[in-house]
Amino acid sequence: MSTRKKLTPLTVKRTHHRHLRESAAGETLTHRIYLSFYRILLVFEIVCLLTLKLGNKGVLRLFQMEIGSLNSEQVQDPDSNVIATDRDGVLMELDAENCVREGKKEFVAPAIGMEFESYEDAYNYYNCYAKELGFRVRVKNSWFKRNSKEKYGAVLCCSSQGFKRIKDVNRLRKETRTGCPAMLRMRLVDSKRWRILEVALEHNHLLGTKMYKSMKKMTSGTKRKSQTSSDAENQTIKLYRALVIDSGGNGPSNFNATEARNDSPNQLNLKKGDTQAIYNYLCRMQLTNPNFFYLMDINDDGRLRNVFWIDARSRVACGYFGDVIYFDNTYLANKFEIPLVALVGINHHGQAVLLGCALLAGETAESYIWLFKAWLTCVSGRSPQTIITDRCNVVQSAIAKVFPSCHHCFGLSLIIKKVPEKLGGSRNYDAIRKALLKAVYETLKVIEFEAAWGYMIHRFGIGDHEWLQSLYDDRFRWAPVYLKDTSFSGMSATRPGETLSPFFDKYVHKQTPLKEFLDKYELALQKKHKEEALADIDSRSSSPMLKTRCSFELQLSKIYTRDIFKKFQFEVEEMYSCFSTTQLHIDGPIIIFLVKERVVADGNQREIRDYEVLYNRTAGEVRCICSCFNFHGYLCRHALCVLNFNGVEEIPSKYILARWKKDYKRLYIPDHGSNNVDGTDRMQWFSQLYRSALQIVEEGVISLDHYNVAVQTFEESLKRMDEVSLNTEPAGDDDADGYEIEGDCAMTEFVSQTGIMQGENPLPPEAGMEFDTYEDVYYFYNCYAKQHGFGVRVSNTWYRKSKERYRGKLSCSSAGFKKKSDANRPRPETRTGCPAMVKFRLMESNRWRIIEVELEHNHLISPASGKFYKSHKSIGGGTKRSLQLDSAEEVQKIRLFRTVIVDSEGHRSIDVDEGESGSKVDYSNQLRLKEGDAQAVQNFFSRLQLMDPDFFYVVDLNEKGCLRNLFWADARSRVAYTYFSDVVAIDTTCLENKFEVPLVSFCGVNHHGQSVLLGCGLLASGTIESYTWLFRAWLTCILGRPPQAIITDQCRTLQTAIADVFPRASHCLCLSQIMHKIPENLGGLFEYEAIKAAFIRAVHYSFRVEEFEAAWEDMVQRHGIRDHNWLQALYEDRKQWVPVYLRDIFLAGISPMQPSEVVSSFFEEFLVKSTPLKDFLDKYDEALQTHHQLEVLADLDSRNSSYMFKSGSHFELQLSELYTNDILRKFGKEVEGMYSCFSTRQLNVDGPLIKYTVKEQTEVDGNRREMRDYEVLYNPSEMEVLCICGMFNLKGYLCRHALSILNQNGVQEIPALYILSRWRKDIKRSYVYDHSCSGIDINNPVHRYDHLYKCIVQVVEEGRKSQDRYKVALQELNGILNKLCITEDCAL
Repeated sequence: MSTRKKLTPLTVKRTHHRHLRESAAGETLTHRIYLSFYRILLVFEIVCLLTLKLGNKGVLRLFQMEIGSLNSEQVQDPDSNVIATDRDGVLMELDAENCVREGKKEFVAPAIGMEFESYEDAYNYYNCYAKELGFRVRVKNSWFKRNSKEKYGAVLCCSSQGFKRIKDVNRLRKETRTGCPAMLRMRLVDSKRWRILEVALEHNHLLGTKMYKSMKKMTSGTKRKSQTSSDAENQTIKLYRALVIDSGGNGPSNFNATEARNDSPNQLNLKKGDTQAIYNYLCRMQLTNPNFFYLMDINDDGRLRNVFWIDARSRVACGYFGDVIYFDNTYLANKFEIPLVALVGINHHGQAVLLGCALLAGETAESYIWLFKAWLTCVSGRSPQTIITDRCNVVQSAIAKVFPSCHHCFGLSLIIKKVPEKLGGSRNYDAIRKALLKAVYETLKVIEFEAAWGYMIHRFGIGDHEWLQSLYDDRFRWAPVYLKDTSFSGMSATRPGETLSPFFDKYVHKQTPLKEFLDKYELALQKKHKEEALADIDSRSSSPMLKTRCSFELQLSKIYTRDIFKKFQFEVEEMYSCFSTTQLHIDGPIIIFLVKERVVADGNQREIRDYEVLYNRTAGEVRCICSCFNFHGYLCRHALCVLNFNGVEEIPSKYILARWKKDYKRLYIPDHGSNNVDGTDRMQWFSQLYRSALQIVEEGVISLDHYNVAVQTFEESLKRMDEVSLNTEPAGDDDADGYEIEGDCAMTEFVSQTGIMQGENPLPPEAGMEFDTYEDVYYFYNCYAKQHGFGVRVSNTWYRKSKERYRGKLSCSSAGFKKKSDANRPRPETRTGCPAMVKFRLMESNRWRIIEVELEHNHLISPASGKFYKSHKSIGGGTKRSLQLDSAEEVQKIRLFRTVIVDSEGHRSIDVDEGESGSKVDYSNQLRLKEGDAQAVQNFFSRLQLMDPDFFYVVDLNEKGCLRNLFWADARSRVAYTYFSDVVAIDTTCLENKFEVPLVSFCGVNHHGQSVLLGCGLLASGTIESYTWLFRAWLTCILGRPPQAIITDQCRTLQTAIADVFPRASHCLCLSQIMHKIPENLGGLFEYEAIKAAFIRAVHYSFRVEEFEAAWEDMVQRHGIRDHNWLQALYEDRKQWVPVYLRDIFLAGISPMQPSEVVSSFFEEFLVKSTPLKDFLDKYDEALQTHHQLEVLADLDSRNSSYMFKSGSHFELQLSELYTNDILRKFGKEVEGMYSCFSTRQLNVDGPLIKYTVKEQTEVDGNRREMRDYEVLYNPSEMEVLCICGMFNLKGYLCRHALSILNQNGVQEIPALYILSRWRKDIKRSYVYDHSCSGIDINNPVHRYDHLYKCIVQVVEEGRKSQDRYKVALQELNGILNKLCITEDCAL
């Protein structure tokens, strides 16, 4: 009876199947009758016994289960296994010995999106699934609501998840857990159903059929049971197969998220918002990380296929630790949500270090080859010695093509990890696994491995196992006995328990979206960098504790980092387990020794193992058969015993690897031909200076004293290089920087007129904005609220135990609802539950960052009502704080306040109205690329990034992942904008005229009046969406500082985009372009010549608005052209192009105001309508060099030659000492024109203002001269003068009429107000990008590294401008390094 009480449904089934199997041998009727009768008795007995235990209902359910199993149809299998078919027709395989199910129903596998009525349903479902597979379930985490204690989230995991805690007891329990990753995460959703959010199905251990505790609970009566009746199963199927509708309305998703992916090997699979996330990330990294490098692979259809990127620190790490690389394609191969691959190395502490990342469209040879070539380009063609990958034929072929000379090995730990998956279903699995591990880890010679492998194959009869056969074929790439001559530098994982873990293991799971990963990416890198910095400090500042008296231990304790030394120290300790060192044979200078060691074998048994060691006394070489040095980078215990046996007291220098040294980065910088630098090759100058500079950066991180010395010497070096630049001629293709900034340039002189950020914010709050204080966040949001007409309320504030605020939430004053009042006359409800709010928190940098934003209101808002809100009182009238962003110290705020990267899913979406562009089915949404154009673009960006650390470019992809728009700007253009940002001309000629190259360029005018490039773009079409994207990309590149005036061609889409992106800029239309279009638009009219003359006269010779209006009216009426469409459009836009309306806008001469003046395109000589894109990209550098050469020559002319005076005027003499020669020549014409002004008469006096009239004979209509009157206002107290012709704002210097008035009033010098710094020749304009690093935490080693790195770029950029500067820069860098070495010696 005691045995029968332990009967369970499982044992009942086993008994039943055993009798079935016994009866299979006989076919007689007697056997069948006996079998049926025995079944009835057995079931009746079980029912009687379990009635007392489970009650009638429980027995009924078990009875239904048993009847269902009896009714299943069985078919005899030739392999002595029973194949059973259940009610649904799903095949199940039963083991011949114990009839345990080896298969499982397909629909029961948990998947994301499944929903359940209750938590118990979900638990019982997962428990049933666990029972089918043979593992048990444990509740890992549960989350409860704080007030109601209601459960709202849970994680169920395999019982082997994690590891047990170590307890201080005498008899520790045996570890049974394996850290299994199998789990299921679920949450209570709004529908009050439990939905599965995350699933991991893979186990890292053998699955069995043991009766686990969690399975027993299913029959205990305390939990709901998994019903197997038809009704219950139908309900279960509904729960199991509940599909989740995609948020984008794309219909139901599949069971497995990875199955729903559209894995096209020729296009990267991007979801909604991924394109914008990539764009935001690449923009941010280029702005904050000098020398950041990335490439995009565009296929022939213009679709994004692959992306590769690497930050500056990783590029440096490639030089240090690029000898051995682990190529991790785990996420791509396992169909993760993000197709991520990473290149990982190992640093001098044995820590993983990132060497590059990529997103690939698929596991194709083309994608892998592209990635390896991109990485090889980034590291200047330095190929690694060893590459470790997972077993993959595609990767193998790609590596063989790109890295033909390197050793390609398979990760042993990756292979061992797959053993349960590949061999778990085999009989005698445990014995097979044990034999395999013994053959791999315990064999020292090839013959031993071959024998052990052959023994395993024949003993267990697995010679035809496909996976093992392929593994044996590749044994030369993974078996340690075949890899002893390959250097792994500690990445081999050739010992049991060693693994190659993914770099982002704790940050990425299978369903991690791309946007979330990009947010975590920087966090992961920062954590790794901090770990390395702390390990550096620990190794340098403290000495490790010695455990023996061995001289080898003492020697390396002074050289190696602490982490590597601990590993070597273990080998020194284990020398004492080597009890015998015997000389076996002498072969010339080589002596063979035999070292015996007691090693731990199976269980706790110890056995003696022999190790052969070769020793060459004359060459100082030692080599052990275990090859620990090649695998791990340090000598093994056996080699140390032989050295000790031969009286060697110090390890030979060849076995002390520089990569493990504490001072490795200072003493060993990879030198790739730097001693033979070509004196004419600018790229080699840059490489040599860059490598030398990195040594200084690494030294400066050591301590705060080193950091201060490095920063100080950097500044001194730049000053000395400036002195050199004054006495040497610059290279012909670069700039001549011989000035020093002493005053503000025109950008800051006129910025106050625009009123930027005078108490109001041009842009709404965005996630990622940062502020110095809590009050700044409140004030910023309050200003925004007042501008839009709603109030602000502090909704929540979080405090630490120290009473310090660390988080806050600001809401619209209409958020939530008022509490119910018990008063007789409660106040009316004024709140609406408005969702508008911002959340922000205090970051590690002690700045407040906005982390969540909601801009939509559910009520009417009006700016007119802002004054009625209490929160606006603090910013009213004269108490309003001024958030001006003009000074150099506010560059960081500019970036954070105004460089807002807008998410495509956000409220500031830049999508075009479908009515405008949605109906077009052409290339308006995709850039036209011909064959070879995509590769040309990639090569172009790759080359410029390698040459220019501050090169900036971004790519715009449409919703299908196709290339739509491009923008780029080199460092010189970015710096030029800081000097000449007051007026910018946007040239869309190529795009609007359908050139082969759809180019859009941003141009300014420099201190010589020459055109200067400020950025370029390639657009798919001239739509509002494309222009808006381009302008936002350019605004991001220039750190959010918009120009005061923008000049473009006449185009409605341009006007709309500019009004959206640059709302405070003055938008003007290019008069030269309008005049150029006169023949095209008016050439067919009768009396064309007369109309053209009248048009020119109305535009160029009208000094008052009334004169222009009268002249225009006379023209259209006299010639009957009032209904002409083009003229009507011009008249409507007259305030944007007619000079008489533009006199209050500073244009710096960039727009012509005389009939004979013409503005030419920056690329006019290098680009025609039929020029292919590849040719233009090749000519791009030539165009820039030509313009740089013109500026250099003009600088030399202004600095070295004397200006020839055209008059004896003191005004001309004054400006000849300040202005460049080109501007001075233009001003000289005005000085000469003073003599044509023959009558100056005072008209009236209005307070301090005096009005004069100046008469001048001007040339009109060819040779005819006409007398014109010019009114000039003069304020002697303020020394202000203003002429009606408006030349100062239009050209940037005073006109002849204003000079005549000053001369008449005895003024001998032009007032300082009218001497613009943008024209001066005594201002140093250094085209080196300035990385301001204000507000860094100098106590943080990571911050110190970043700051020094940004500083060093300036020295490198200065040094590569000419050969003389290169020599001086290299000398200065060596001097800085010497000072740092002295600082370290003093500290010691």
